[in-house]
Amino acid sequence: GTRNSLGKEDQVACGMLFRELWSNHQNGFPVPKGCFYLHWDKSYAIVFDPQNGLAESSEYQIVINVEMRAVFGDASYWITHPVVRVISFDDVVLRKEFAVEV
Repeated sequence: GTRNSLGKEDQVACGMLFRELWSNHQNGFPVPKGCFYLHWDKSYAIVFDPQNGLAESSEYQIVINVEMRAVFGDASYWITHPVVRVISFDDVVLRKEFAVEV
């Protein structure tokens, strides 16, 4: 199926995108509702059900399933083109533009 927008997320996409999800929280990493991606925008999202997201004062580790390729140029390329940027949102329905943590 199509996994390219909010509302079309599924757990199969989570398995394709992420190799491992870990947390030191007493309940472990919360079970995602699903995941979706926009390859052209380099956006890969994990969506949680309400009240089942990331908890405060907890550590999370995410292993992304990627294939690295050689980049032409020197190391300064990575200064302006980060490999990954993680943004945590509180509510992607009511407050899409409000990032809790970047």
